[in-house]
Amino acid sequence: MHPDLSPHLHTEECNLIISLLKKCHKEHSVLRFFGYCNDIDREMRKCLKKELLHCNDFLKAMFLHLKIWLHCYSITMKSLFKSPVRSCSQYEEKRARNKELRRKIINAHKNLEK
Repeated sequence: MHPDLSPHLHTEECNLIISLLKKCHKEHSVLRFFGYCNDIDREMRKCLKKELLHCNDFLKAMFLHLKIWLHCYSITMKSLFKSPVRSCSQYEEKRARNKELRRKIINAHKNLEK
């Protein structure tokens, strides 16, 4: 039994082979039961298998990418919530430094205008 042979599910190469198989079955409705279209059928199954393997490789790569992303995200979340007090104090220190830096830049700009 074949998977769904709808054209939108397969590559152009496989669609060509599928159409050849359908044409063979239509033209040789009795001989197909005696193996007349078997060569085309084998080629079609090879092509569909190649598509499936390509799809599996793509899905494996996407899964690995997602797994890495989730791992990095979980590490980030753990580090953020490990010590909220330390994180807040670091935030306040950076905020004070940036405020002082902005003040220096504004004063330097005002001195240039004078």
